[in-house]
Amino acid sequence: RVLFRSTNQGAGLEILNLACDDSKLDSVVVDRVEASGFRRAGIYIGSPMGEGPDNCDHAAQAGFRDVRVTRAAAHHNMYYGIHIGGRWSAAPSTYANQDVQIADSVAHHNHGDPQNFESHSGSGILLENTERGAIERCIAYENGARCVSRGGGPVGIWAHNATAITIQRSDERRVG
Repeated sequence: RVLFRSTNQGAGLEILNLACDDSKLDSVVVDRVEASGFRRAGIYIGSPMGEGPDNCDHAAQAGFRDVRVTRAAAHHNMYYGIHIGGRWSAAPSTYANQDVQIADSVAHHNHGDPQNFESHSGSGILLENTERGAIERCIAYENGARCVSRGGGPVGIWAHNATAITIQRSDERRVG
């Protein structure tokens, strides 16, 4: 599986809003999906994580509204099991995604990148660049074993650069 992750640079299921503005596309539903063996993530929803297309303003926060990921399994990926995110901004004026729910899902054996010393890798579930969201009844285990970041991380289940997020009735374990 390590060889496959090193040749596959993307995500198993990737749903992107490529707009160059702050637009939000409505209603994404991912149900009963299993994603395994990918470098970036098993499941990724949002705008491109980098700067996006050359003609886009780096601060543009295109994304989604009303996102539901339910009964998903994401395992044996390198960076993330399930990741909701968007273009990075240290101080966003708005968030890429709104009203996100990840429920009844599991993320395991997303081990991390043993060659990336600069940033976290190997997280189970990350809800990022999001306004209003919930992670509930999810399980994350045996993630991050190969992460060598000097800056911290990874985490089993977490939210980052987000507001009004609830994590409840979930269980995470880190085995390293």
